[in-house]
Amino acid sequence: MHDFEIVGLKSSTNGRSCCLHACCGEEVAIGTILRLVKCTVSVNGTVEEAVKCVKVTNGIDGCTVAFVPRVLANLPVVKKQINKFVVVGELYDDSPNKYKKDKSFKNCGMALVVTLAEDAMAE
Repeated sequence: MHDFEIVGLKSSTNGRSCCLHACCGEEVAIGTILRLVKCTVSVNGTVEEAVKCVKVTNGIDGCTVAFVPRVLANLPVVKKQINKFVVVGELYDDSPNKYKKDKSFKNCGMALVVTLAEDAMAE
């Protein structure tokens, strides 16, 4: 298992809002299961490839809640997880660590996620 950060939990741009939530990432808690999905997004008018995090509820893909930071998106640990699952292990907004809270504020909400073994979802 490996871990890495995701960003944008407190932003509603690039598909992170829906008819049920003004900001879908605010529905994420420790233990939430997410699936990583390749997509394209518009950043300051430029279209680029990205990896979004989709909340999984009862085995079904739901809302887009966050993104893998650009700097991490091409790492082998992330590339291996495309269309696979991760679980939220820590929400930086709830951390007692001031550095993590400040980093989360700067990046519109952050969390640490942990990759799941392929057989973990079958349990």
